[in-house]
Amino acid sequence: MDIKVQRDSETTQTVEITIEESVVNKEVINILKRQAGSMKQNGFRRGKVPMQLLKKRYGKSARLDAINAAIDRGVTQTLGDKQLKSVIHISQPELIDGVAAGAVKVSFKAENFPEVKPKGYLGVEVLREKAKVGADEVKEELKQLQESLTQHAPVEDRDKVRKDDVVVVTYRGVGEGDITQIEQDEQSIWLGSEHLLEGFADGLKGMKVGTTKTIDVVMPEQFQIESLAGKPAQLEVTLKGLQTRDVPKLDDDLAKESGEAETLAELKKNIKARLKEQREKSHESAARQRMMKTVVAANDFEIPPLYLQAQCEREARQRLQSLMGYGVNIADLGIDLAQFAQSMRGDVEQSVRESLLLRAIADEEKEVKVLKKDIDAWMKERAEAQGVALAKFKAQFSDDEAMERLKSGLLLEQALDFVWSKATIKLVDEVPAEAPPESADAPAESEETSGDGEA
Repeated sequence: MDIKVQRDSETTQTVEITIEESVVNKEVINILKRQAGSMKQNGFRRGKVPMQLLKKRYGKSARLDAINAAIDRGVTQTLGDKQLKSVIHISQPELIDGVAAGAVKVSFKAENFPEVKPKGYLGVEVLREKAKVGADEVKEELKQLQESLTQHAPVEDRDKVRKDDVVVVTYRGVGEGDITQIEQDEQSIWLGSEHLLEGFADGLKGMKVGTTKTIDVVMPEQFQIESLAGKPAQLEVTLKGLQTRDVPKLDDDLAKESGEAETLAELKKNIKARLKEQREKSHESAARQRMMKTVVAANDFEIPPLYLQAQCEREARQRLQSLMGYGVNIADLGIDLAQFAQSMRGDVEQSVRESLLLRAIADEEKEVKVLKKDIDAWMKERAEAQGVALAKFKAQFSDDEAMERLKSGLLLEQALDFVWSKATIKLVDEVPAEAPPESADAPAESEETSGDGEA
């Protein structure tokens, strides 16, 4: 096999391979022999059909199969050739010559990792918002806890609706078109909720159990049926029953029932600590993103164009598959995959640049490396989080390719942790919304810290 490599740019090579006709012909014979074992032909026993007859009848299709097999092997062999730089992506091979006869010639683009010499990643100044939790936030959490522990009891001494009742109703949309999609049987609705349809509670005033009434409402602005969003509508409502709410008091008994504390004071303390921990993680994640934008801005290098396009298309497909997982019919959305992929190009390019930079930083900093203990710790943590046996979880990475992907991902995480550990963190009350990522001159009341600074 002959291999020719032409350098097109820093990251792109045009590769042309020529596969000798004898190699293709040998593969054709192998394919025909395999077919002969199961082939029937009048006048011949199974497996005894002459090769000349097989070539005459099935030679063309066998040659196409042989060409595809030869190309696959040839491309795989080529990727290890010393003429090529480290390959990150290849294009679909194009058959140039040899369809009917002769040597097979194939051409494709091979893109390599760009040569990145990282700079500006040590001592990056980053704004990080202080993790603050207000008393009102704790109160809101307690309110939600109360709501989750609230019990409903049937009303037996009256049959008329009161303003704070829980009503059990069956309803349907009145009219034609999309409104007929609205239909619900025996749904419990608290009339004191902040999320009621406008006009719903007023329409049920004085209504008796067992009666039906048409009421006027206004649909939410963000309603899932777009043609009805924010529009007036009519619902035919049948009142099936009434219930009262038994809301638990904010006391030590509530704390015990929650399973989080023994006293109300302890529960409030735990809620505040939990909210603060969540906020700290959120603010650190945001600060890390700003840090990487700063590092990316300091490093200019060429991204392999076909690789970038492939990553955009991959991201687009994953998002569409995610929507399908929620029961969305993609065909109904009329989404053009190419346009959808192009719409997310900016975000994908930022992600690709960060990954390539972190890879280069890992190469530069020898302390950034993935050890067996790192892999073992990661697997144990993930297995426990998913509630599966460690051996079963490890089985997912039994092949070399899966393990290499895991090591690569862990290496990038370590590189990011390294850059973060060397950053200069400025704690501020609030990060300006329009602050450019490289700006770290906003006033900060707290002292500067390095690495994981805390409020």
